[in-house]
Amino acid sequence: PTGLLSNISILPEYLQDLGYKTHMVGKWHLGFCNEKYLPTRRGFSSFLGFYTGAEDYFTHTRGAGYDFRDGEQVVRRYKKKYSSQVFTERTQKIIKEHSASNNASQPFFIYLAFQSVHAPLQVPKRYENMYRNVVDRNRRIFSGMVSAMDEGVGDITRTLQEEGLYDNTIIVFT
Repeated sequence: PTGLLSNISILPEYLQDLGYKTHMVGKWHLGFCNEKYLPTRRGFSSFLGFYTGAEDYFTHTRGAGYDFRDGEQVVRRYKKKYSSQVFTERTQKIIKEHSASNNASQPFFIYLAFQSVHAPLQVPKRYENMYRNVVDRNRRIFSGMVSAMDEGVGDITRTLQEEGLYDNTIIVFT
């Protein structure tokens, strides 16, 4: 087992050194076999998400294992909630809390790694239903997954605007 080598500094570590508050939301997938590989040990002040890949979007399991964490603690309160919605809500909460804090002028960095669109193909029915005209079920689900993620990006962007932070924000979408 390996992870992202700890002797290599990564962006959140540099940003913390410059006084940024740093947050990570979503899929880490860069190692967890040793504590030194965890996102909270790699420059992130906060983390909500999972360490592995290809996990269920609702149950947050892969095989028999459950993997969903707040910081370094396993949390089960998000079980049965679609990951894109959980990640969007956490990101909005970080933005709102930052805006309302006494340190609102402190720069902040959020790395949001949506699980979408990645196997397994899963989405709440309301998003799949947007594509009833698509005959292939996998394609219909995939399209719904893209729409769910797109809605999340829009909601986060709107939160930045509402909190007066949008004009001083760089958004990188890859």
